Order: sequence, then C-alpha cells, then structure tokens
Amino acid sequence: MSLLGQTIWVVGGIGPIGRNISRSLLLAGANVIVNSRSESRLQNLSTDLSNHPKLITVHGSLLPGKANETVNKTLSYSNVSLNHVVAHGAVRWWANGRSGGFSSMDESRMTVPSKGFLENDVDEFLSASQQSLKLHFSAAQHLLPRLRASSASSSYTFVTGESGNSVITRNPHVMVGARAVQGLAESIRQEVRGYEGVTSSEVRVGLKVNRTDEERAREPRDVPLSSRIGDICAGICARKDGNEGGVIHNINTMETLEEKTVAFKHEVEKGNKIKILWNWEGGGQNAA
Repeated sequence: MSLLGQTIWVVGGIGPIGRNISRSLLLAGANVIVNSRSESRLQNLSTDLSNHPKLITVHGSLLPGKANETVNKTLSYSNVSLNHVVAHGAVRWWANGRSGGFSSMDESRMTVPSKGFLENDVDEFLSASQQSLKLHFSAAQHLLPRLRASSASSSYTFVTGESGNSVITRNPHVMVGARAVQGLAESIRQEVRGYEGVTSSEVRVGLKVNRTDEERAREPRDVPLSSRIGDICAGICARKDGNEGGVIHNINTMETLEEKTVAFKHEVEKGNKIKILWNWEGGGQNAA
C-alpha cells in the first residue's frame, strides 16, 4: 500500500490540518499539490514541510470561475496525472480567529457579518454561509473528471468536522457551511458510485481540535490530532481494494482514532522525513 509516484491534490491544504494531511501524503511518497491565493502562505507551507521536493505549490484558486484555469495549468505544467483528492472541508472552525498565522484560511475563509445572526438579510446569510460549499463543489466539479481519466484506482476523500465540545463557540454561519459540506460529501459519494475505478469517502472528526492549554495538559496527545488525520487519509488513498469507498469514517473518541490509524496503516517512503509540527510551531496555529 504505497503512494510512491502518485499525485494527490489537497484542497484546503494551507491551514494547520491541511498541512499535516500534506505531510502524511508526502511521507508516503506521493506528489502533493496544494493551491492558495496567497503566495506568502504557500511559502510558509513549503518551509513548514521542509521544502519537500514532491510538494507542488500553486498560486491559484479553486473557487468558481477560477478552478478550470488553476487545474489545467497545474496539471499541464507539472506533467502529472491526478490520482487522488483529499478535500479538507472544515478549515475555518478549526482555527480560533486570532490575528496572524492561519486565522483566516484563504480558500475556505468566511466573510462573516459582525452583526447578530438573525439580523442578516437573506443575501448576507447565503454569502457568509456558502463560501466553503462553493469552493468544494467547484473543486469536485473540476477534479473528479481528472480522477476518472486516471488509469489507476482513484479516490476523493472529504475531511469534515463535527464540533466536539466546542459547538457553542462556533459562528452560526460556519456551522451552516460545515453541515452543507457534509451534505456535499454525501452527494459526491452517491455520484461516484456510478464511476468505474473511483471511490469516495469521508473522514468525519468529532474530536476537539482547538483545545485550551488546560485541556492539553489534562489529556496530552503523543502527536497532534491533525497528524493522525493525515495518516488516515494517506492510508485511504493507498488502499487498492476500494473497500473504503462510500463510507463515513467517524472519529469521535481516541479509541476510534487509534482503530482507524491501525486500519489504514500504510507504507512510508524509506528515508523520507518531515518534522511533525504542533500548533505553536511553524506557520500554523491551534492544530493540537
């Protein structure tokens, strides 16, 4: 179960969760594509991932109206065919909104009005709630045809989030958007069932990510949760039997996290090393 020589596009790969997803895929030997509208964030990502030679950073957007150009130019310039997609669909609520770092995740950034939720008019509500949904629909619309054209088995994996114990702290627009992306993931799974050689699944994380210092001290983790999520995604991509297709992998306890990590254990490319970064290291924040 190796990803050596395969190419994987990580949608939403700039933030602290996406960074460790990319790290796991790189360690497994894959070529990893990450796009962003921010060149500085792409540079930070490259630095955090040790300027890995298989990391392909792309200055471009997957939002509607931009995705076609970004995908065509990237795959043509890199001279690679796309084998897998990992779409991280809950970037915004895994950040804590602090200034700097990853507090405004560019591709999934929500333009959230400052007034009360029910004080928005319908257009404001839709604009603030649908940005992430638009991104992920547009990405799937342009990347899935590339997977269907691949001669090898391909996969499209969504990483979404429940809220753990932090639901009361989440912005209501973000909650609506997060649930909408989960609905999109279900629709993509239904659509892909009719595709030959392509599977789709969802990793739905219910564990709390943005923990306080007190919570970290009380229940320490040996590695960041984001690193485990990345390892599971790499294992799903590496599976050749297609058994993961059409499945929601719910991760609500540390026990289920361990079970999924073991179930999707995969090969790591020999001599391939990238330091694990915790939330307070590198360009990212709040990924523990």
